[in-house]
Amino acid sequence: MDLMSHRVDPADLATEATPRGDRPYLLYAGRNGSARVNHVHTVIETSPTGTTAICTGFGRGVISHVEADGPLSLLWPAAAAEDFSLIADGTGSLVDDTLRITISDAVLHRPAPADGGPATC
Repeated sequence: MDLMSHRVDPADLATEATPRGDRPYLLYAGRNGSARVNHVHTVIETSPTGTTAICTGFGRGVISHVEADGPLSLLWPAAAAEDFSLIADGTGSLVDDTLRITISDAVLHRPAPADGGPATC
């Protein structure tokens, strides 16, 4: 049985993210609760104290969201239907023009079936 998702240890995020590139989507909620997306430049740093995604290229909405302590997610979409997307969740802090996301969870997630049918898992 193929699983829809596989947990990724945050310490392994850089290994999983590197082949997917350095420009994931940043997902967050707008002031009215609607979904918002920014395309950001991201560098992953792993240290003994945890994993941090360092992002640049975000807009004012992200700043407001982070100041309100809202959760953030990074999404590296699957390049092909048989691949997995990489999703990382965390909390952010702002340092000058940089967003630092402390990663709490990450997962490889299978995309929806290409034929539009139900996922088998």
